Amino acid sequence: MPLATPKGITVPFPDRLAEGYEVNARKSGGYHLLVNIDGTRLEHVFRDLVELVPDPGFLILETPCNEVKELELRTTDSDPFHRDIYYIDGLERYQFLEIFNEYSDLLVHDGFVHFGFGSHNTEQKDEVFVEGYKIVSIFTDDPSPYDTALSGHKIPRVSKLTTAWDTFSEEHPGVRNRWRQGEIDIYSMIESLMRERGLYHAKTISD
Repeated sequence: MPLATPKGITVPFPDRLAEGYEVNARKSGGYHLLVNIDGTRLEHVFRDLVELVPDPGFLILETPCNEVKELELRTTDSDPFHRDIYYIDGLERYQFLEIFNEYSDLLVHDGFVHFGFGSHNTEQKDEVFVEGYKIVSIFTDDPSPYDTALSGHKIPRVSKLTTAWDTFSEEHPGVRNRWRQGEIDIYSMIESLMRERGLYHAKTISD
């Protein structure tokens, strides 16, 4: 069966993709686990992975700049597009999961938003981050708990993972689309989190 993608994602050759993960040592120390998760299971598996991140921690959100800001930043057609990065610091895990549960449909299925939970713990700086095309990155000093969790979900460890990015070409690009959760989009979600949860803008980066 080809890998099912979230609703706001289209990949040209889903039959080339499968659930799985690879583990790589980082030059800066620790490990990076790169994970493909079927879109029908992403919400559930993500919650289980977050349970392994020591709290307190932080929520991270990355979204494309809105149209007004992008027009200010891009002076020529050759300039890159940009993303805004937001955080909420000092969250217990249950507080992060409250936020995730409230917006899970939007976060999982919107093709443009990236999100995750990372630890403030100085001894174990774990982070679970859902990035472009809903590929999951896990950063940790100890991959064994994540090995166990992923194996429990029947997601196999592989020596080399094929991700959505490996299937793209100029003739066959990936497609990302907006998704709404009822009347909520990613920008109204950000406004709500700023007003009610202390979300703050940290920086703007090139996409």
